[in-house]
Amino acid sequence: MNRGLRPVSFLIRSRRHLSVLAALAVVVGLVAGSWMVALGALSRAADEGVRLGLESRSGADLALRATGPLGSDPAAQDEAVRAAIDDGFGGLRAAFELVRTASASASVVAPSAPDSTRAGLVMQIDDLAEHALLVEGAWPASADEVAVQADAALVLGAAVGDTLTLDGAPYRLAAVWRVADPLDPRWLGDPQLLAGRDDAGPSALGPVVVDPTRLSGFAEPQAQWTLVPDASRVTAADLQMIAAAWSRVPSSWRGVVDDAGAFRKSGRLGATIAELDARVDGLRAIEPVVLLVLGAAAVVAALELGRLLAGNRAREIALLWARGRGAGETGLRAGAEAAVGAALGAVVGLGLGAAVLALLGDEVGLDPATLVVAGAAVLVAAAACGVAAWRQAGEGVHAEAAEGRLRRAAGPAATVVALAAAAVSVWQLRLYGSPVTPLADGTSAVDPVAVGAPALAVVAGALVALTAFPLVARTVARAGADASVPRLLAGHTVARRLRRVAAPLLVIAIAASTVLVSAGYLATWSVAFDRTSALRAGAELSVTHAGGFDESTIGRVEGVEGVAALAPVRRDELVLSDASGTLVAIAPDALARLASDAVGALDPAAVAEGVAAELPGPRIPPTARELVLAASLTGFTRPPTVRVTYADGWGRVAELRAEAPDAEGSVGLRLPLPASASQAEGRVLAVDVEVPAASVAEGARAIFSLDEFATDAGPLPDGIGAPTWSALATSPGGSVGTAGPRAFSVERGGVVVRLTPDPAGGTPPVAISRGLADRHGLDVGSMLRVQSAGSYASTDMRVTAVLPAVPGADDTLAVLIDLGVLQYAAARDASGSSAPDTLWLDTAAIPPSAAALREVLPPGARILTAHDTAGRAVLGSAATALTGVAALCVLLALITLAAVARAEHRVRIGDLAVLRALGFRSRQQASLRRTELWIVAAYALIAGAVVGGVVVALTVPQLASAAVPDPVPGLDPAIRIDPAVAAGGGVLLVGTLALLIELAAAGVRRASVAALTAGDGR
Repeated sequence: MNRGLRPVSFLIRSRRHLSVLAALAVVVGLVAGSWMVALGALSRAADEGVRLGLESRSGADLALRATGPLGSDPAAQDEAVRAAIDDGFGGLRAAFELVRTASASASVVAPSAPDSTRAGLVMQIDDLAEHALLVEGAWPASADEVAVQADAALVLGAAVGDTLTLDGAPYRLAAVWRVADPLDPRWLGDPQLLAGRDDAGPSALGPVVVDPTRLSGFAEPQAQWTLVPDASRVTAADLQMIAAAWSRVPSSWRGVVDDAGAFRKSGRLGATIAELDARVDGLRAIEPVVLLVLGAAAVVAALELGRLLAGNRAREIALLWARGRGAGETGLRAGAEAAVGAALGAVVGLGLGAAVLALLGDEVGLDPATLVVAGAAVLVAAAACGVAAWRQAGEGVHAEAAEGRLRRAAGPAATVVALAAAAVSVWQLRLYGSPVTPLADGTSAVDPVAVGAPALAVVAGALVALTAFPLVARTVARAGADASVPRLLAGHTVARRLRRVAAPLLVIAIAASTVLVSAGYLATWSVAFDRTSALRAGAELSVTHAGGFDESTIGRVEGVEGVAALAPVRRDELVLSDASGTLVAIAPDALARLASDAVGALDPAAVAEGVAAELPGPRIPPTARELVLAASLTGFTRPPTVRVTYADGWGRVAELRAEAPDAEGSVGLRLPLPASASQAEGRVLAVDVEVPAASVAEGARAIFSLDEFATDAGPLPDGIGAPTWSALATSPGGSVGTAGPRAFSVERGGVVVRLTPDPAGGTPPVAISRGLADRHGLDVGSMLRVQSAGSYASTDMRVTAVLPAVPGADDTLAVLIDLGVLQYAAARDASGSSAPDTLWLDTAAIPPSAAALREVLPPGARILTAHDTAGRAVLGSAATALTGVAALCVLLALITLAAVARAEHRVRIGDLAVLRALGFRSRQQASLRRTELWIVAAYALIAGAVVGGVVVALTVPQLASAAVPDPVPGLDPAIRIDPAVAAGGGVLLVGTLALLIELAAAGVRRASVAALTAGDGR
């Protein structure tokens, strides 16, 4: 007789166990399909987050530029550079634009000043007409004509038709132009192109656009290639490719581009990529956790379903064993049987996964990882069934009788191994504080041991619960000795049939713990992410620019719809004895009103009260609408002009200007105050007196004395403020004498004199970051001596608060100070500046859109929000995916319980008539089965909740930290549980379990009635 495998007859016999095989196929299909959807969804979230992040940037933040000497054959050089760039960046999914320009320095002489030679910049911009607006004239039609940037033309006093002399050669000015979109990355935010001057000011003018054939005639011409990827199509994978390719420039160009070593790089797209890639790295750190939890639950379900199938076929296997079939052949047949069903399930699962991705608008494709996972799921299912059948055949006919003893013997060994693996993984995760570990080359990678901690801990906890279940079952059985017969019998039945209840017990416990872990991760990560985002942004909405904001830009930002008001913030480099950090200066009232509380990490009002400094200038009440200045003039022949530098309660600086009505005697000047959103007192920072030329008689001495400040509301509470004011000439060649506590004298006109109140006594109060406090051993009441960038003078400060982080600071080492301290210091120092480089916005009910703000901000400005929508789009997808995995685990639990209930019903169908003969009515038999299932389900639910709580406490804070870009040191994530996810998942799990159990009990009742009817018929 042929004892080989007979697939057809074998599959026909498998119909008896169709429920378990179907459950196994569904498990495999769920794993394959959900893995495919999860990878696609996480990839889509990463790409969307990258694009949102790029949308908030402009100018140099979105481009890269390579600059080198212009070649002797510019066309051949351009072709070589383009070939090198195509070779390095050709793998990008996003298209990119490559813009070539060339430039050189040149002297410029305009007809308006024929004796004045200016330093200028000449350029070749091939496609200028397509990206610039023609202000005047027509684009050059010959090599003897040029086009000049509009602002540069205004400074030169040049108009269309004029002849400009460039390095001694005449050129006709044919066109005046201005770039169409200053935010276009192709311009790299270069002020030379946008405003007609370089960063040094108007001394270098241009660009003057010349014909390409003329550029080589200027000294040391340079060529530039600006790479601008399409921000709307850049993917997360593109980020790493761009960073890697750019890091190899220009070394990778050697042998392709002549003089490659002379090329230099610019553009801040690399820094933008590093920041956005940090978000993607956070997602990559959590992505394996999500997939491993799903995989662990599915593997356990497959193993237990395989054991259940072997247990259900125990008598059949024993009969075949008695007929001479070996255990190996039995295992192979069972594995083949499971492989067929699992393969069908995998195909269906992948098809459904592809359909879901298509509905979501994602690109559908089978990547190698998905195929590997699907194949592995089929192999695990086949191996689980094959090994279980092989072991069942080896146990022989006494397997069922030895069920309880074998479970108790095998359980602890598997549990000890799982516990050891989980302990090592959890220990390593907590040791590193993150599943992402740094490498020797400065990069980072996901640690394969630490990243498995949550999944291993969940499985180990479930196995511990399973190992302890026999003791619990016997306890329930003994406790039910005095209970009703069905309850007593239910306890004994469960205690004797441990192998059959192992599958639902394990999977339900894993499902319950996964629900709690997902709820814990979602809430813990969300709070940690929001805290960090809020602390980095400072306010709910802020904008920053390295070059600072002038008053015109501030006015445009304030005029954007949705901006109710704004507060200036000054950030300086903080120079410490052994490191550097950030000094953040803001008005206390603005801090109290606008600073985010960072989800309870800060109390802005208390911090503001602690850093409010005693300032020397006169205080102006917020209700005042007009400032009145009284002064005494002696020896002037012409009245001087007075400029008052005023800062409102939020630190917004305005210059109030008026001319003295008389040149002699007591005068009063009325200066309108700007409207202010602040309810705090404003301050007078300085008084500048412009002494006109020829306003002091020859040999005479003129005296200006500041007498009093008042407002339209009456006298000021502290009068003139500081009792003494210092005078300083701010114009070159001025000589100033002292004529009193608030007076100065001059011996000639044509000078500007600044009066500033003398500093108040004491040291300014500051709040410092926890990182700075820990590094230098500081606490509240400590004295701190620091320097700000650009100054060698040390300043003593008194610590009034230690904060988890200073709002608005990028560094761990940071100090928060009253902006007024810096403003008065800048007023006393003619070379000092307290101009803001950050604006905190007070938004209306409907906040402004990023697009509206972007239109009024300079290139390179950043828009920050306390909620970081772009970052949340990337990293929040991991929390969503983990919640989805919890839902899948619930589904796996239901499938397993349904399969077990169905199999139990078939195996124990003959017991119904026996129980009926013993006097058990159909209702009692249904109650018996219901009680059995609830004993298992209730124990699994309780065990799962306990295991989930332990896993949350041991692993979730570290996982949450890994998914927060640039986390604040010392601000450990507070463990939270999302009530909606926990309650929703719990209700879903318990409710569906209750439904399945009721359906199983109803099936028992119907079968019992049918058995009774059949017996009566006979």
